[in-house]
Amino acid sequence: MNLIEAIILGIIQGITEWLPVSSSGHLAILQHFFGIEENIAYDVLLHFATLFVIAFVFRKKIIEIIKTPRYWGFVIIGTIPVVIAGLLIEPYIEGIFGSMVIVGVMLLITSSFLHFADKINKKNNLNHKKSLIVGLFQALAIMPGISRSGSTISGAKFLGIDKKEAVEFSFILAMPAIFGATLLHIKDINAGINANMIIGSIAAMVVSYFCLNLLIKVVQKNKLKYFSWYCLAVGLFLIGYSLVF
Repeated sequence: MNLIEAIILGIIQGITEWLPVSSSGHLAILQHFFGIEENIAYDVLLHFATLFVIAFVFRKKIIEIIKTPRYWGFVIIGTIPVVIAGLLIEPYIEGIFGSMVIVGVMLLITSSFLHFADKINKKNNLNHKKSLIVGLFQALAIMPGISRSGSTISGAKFLGIDKKEAVEFSFILAMPAIFGATLLHIKDINAGINANMIIGSIAAMVVSYFCLNLLIKVVQKNKLKYFSWYCLAVGLFLIGYSLVF
């Protein structure tokens, strides 16, 4: 992987990891149309880099959580579904990534989530039952085309959770999921991390920071519909392309 490729992939990861358009779906699209193959070692490094962005942006919330053991339960309960789903779907994930019809349909689901969630403005609090349901929405995002941030924020808003807390819990919930996936593939880092990948990861961190802050503003202003339209357009294109070709 040369420097330009590493930076481009880093920027794409930085954009799609946080904005509700599905990073895994876009990775599948890149692989299919442009022949850009996934480098597991680089993928692990990129996710680890974006983990630092969450920690920095939500540092005050993390400190608050450390002081509030009850919130630990929300995070633990919310993480269980994605662990179970990951173990069940892992053997089939390669075949799923290769199907543009599946990716397209999943993007349509993401689009519908964002469309309906954008209309909900309530201020209920998080509890153990709701954290489990949000965790189930996160588990759906194992499918390429379903946005993790989009599904968890939408799921929280469907439950009437205040939009500020919906965003915070969505990304706090991402931390153990990303950290666990990183540990699971940590051995792959020894397979070939180089200077180009490190530079690309720095690019991903910078872009991630701005995109995460953009998403926070988008949710606060009820503008998720713009990403809904984007996912709808890309999803319909992929389905149409698959039917024709």
